[in-house]
Amino acid sequence: MVESKKMVITTQEWEENLKFSNLVDIAAFERLMESLYKATGIPNGLVAEDGELLSQIGWTNACALFHRINTQTNQQCQESNIELMQSLHEDDIACSKCKNGLLDYATPIVIEGHRLATLFLGQVLSETPEMEFFRKRAKEFDYDEAKYIEAIRAVPIVEKEQMESLMECMVGMAQMLASSGLARLRQITLERDLNKSDEQRIELEDILNFAPIGIGWSNSDGKIEYVNHQFTKLFGYTLEDLPDIKTWFNKAYPDPEYQKVLINPWRLEVLAAKEKSTPIPELEATITCKDGSKRHVFIRASWVGEKRLMNFSDMTAHWKSEQRNQAHDAMLGMVAKGSALSEILHNIVHTIENEESSSLCSILLLDEDGKHLLSTAAPSLPEFYNDAINGVEIGMGVGSCGTAAFLAERVIVEDIMTHAYW
Repeated sequence: MVESKKMVITTQEWEENLKFSNLVDIAAFERLMESLYKATGIPNGLVAEDGELLSQIGWTNACALFHRINTQTNQQCQESNIELMQSLHEDDIACSKCKNGLLDYATPIVIEGHRLATLFLGQVLSETPEMEFFRKRAKEFDYDEAKYIEAIRAVPIVEKEQMESLMECMVGMAQMLASSGLARLRQITLERDLNKSDEQRIELEDILNFAPIGIGWSNSDGKIEYVNHQFTKLFGYTLEDLPDIKTWFNKAYPDPEYQKVLINPWRLEVLAAKEKSTPIPELEATITCKDGSKRHVFIRASWVGEKRLMNFSDMTAHWKSEQRNQAHDAMLGMVAKGSALSEILHNIVHTIENEESSSLCSILLLDEDGKHLLSTAAPSLPEFYNDAINGVEIGMGVGSCGTAAFLAERVIVEDIMTHAYW
């Protein structure tokens, strides 16, 4: 149920639409899973909550030509699948060794508390197989022993940690795609509901304040008429801060060059879409919040009559993770190329300061005697400060850095204006 002061709405319609196949292009997802199979040799499958098989890529010969053919071993496969499903919990990766000797993994795909589907990776081994076990199975079930052993030798051997990493990666992609689809579904519903009467619209605004994405709309003159609670929570701006679209763009994108290269071309596409009745492409952008911090978002826009509707999906955590990985790889590349230590350290400082714009960072090294600090990388700190630090002898109470070097442990000072070390 979704509740507000003015109305209570059942979510039956949402429940009917909250299916993985309604939110994600299954054919495109299946191609993704096929790429995984080609890269790893690990069979995979995707099953909807209602039991519908959405995707199934690859079968090992051991299963396809032997285990699934024999009535007894096929029954054992089914029993193992039931046990695997029964052991499955939300946000958990379940592993089960079937009675035929192979391992299967499963984990649910959950969006906003709704379990949409289950991802399976399996028919693998975690270590070199004990062939005597499989030879006994071949005799017990009248398999062609030579061909069966050959099929077993072809089964991928994948450590548990690697399998769990693959599962987390694929489920993460599936959840991101489903979340994007859910945002589009909400937008379609919102576009429909925006055409309702004024009284219904007021009730709709109450409901939108429960939405997990930022939402706002403006009229044809550019006046911003509504932003929901999540919009204010994400960016800090209230409706009073944003009288019109021009003000929003200047606050959200204060860098004129950023506006020129990325934002203005997209704004023209938004305006052109109204005239031509064409879809508006999504925009991936970095927004400056009211407190000066940055958020990386996907922006979707559409026209509903004379209303310009926008919603904002926060991708900051994922974006920062990618930025860290890229910075990490770049620094490793610098090390591999034999770049100067000072250049590498400056790169590290710039990376940290870019991620947290309010920080001023420095890296100090000890001299050869291990008694004095040398200012090595501090591009944002004033020269007089760097000159004062360079060559200072470490010791207890000699600033945060001198104390940390002396004690060989981390030292944190909350306020450099009042602390004794400073």
